[in-house]
Amino acid sequence: MPTPTTAEAIRNRAPLVPGDVVILYDRQRRRYRVTLREGSSFSTHLGGIPHSQLIGRTEGFTVFTSKNHPLVVIRPTFREAVLELPRQSQVIYPKDLGTILMRLDLYPGAHVAETGLGSGAASAAILRAIGNEGSLVTYEIREHTLQGAQANIAALAPDATNHRIVVADAY
Repeated sequence: MPTPTTAEAIRNRAPLVPGDVVILYDRQRRRYRVTLREGSSFSTHLGGIPHSQLIGRTEGFTVFTSKNHPLVVIRPTFREAVLELPRQSQVIYPKDLGTILMRLDLYPGAHVAETGLGSGAASAAILRAIGNEGSLVTYEIREHTLQGAQANIAALAPDATNHRIVVADAY
């Protein structure tokens, strides 16, 4: 059986694997973002948890730290992932992304031109809205932002093959 893509794994609630990002919630609703790695562990004032207790399980469970504190384990939502993206430019928050998508009246199959790549959050939101049937062309003049933004887009819209970045002035 072929290995599922990241997007398929998230949709199908596939077991957690090394490299997956999870959010651990404690009783006080504090959030801890963790990238799972073989042989690693997560530590906080509430105690520690080896990643091996998370890897291979399906999200939505509770795990107990070494100090017997419960933490709920889930994958981050698109909104949570956007808020935590590494940024090199102005932030576009999820509530603004929603407004942008609605104002643009985006739908599966739409063809979109975008100016400015920024963190890639808007591009990822657009790609999710237009689906694989649509296309997105992004114009960006700052080459130094490309690598970080492309990594963010790959994490947020991993199956998007319909995005082309043009390093040029959109004018």
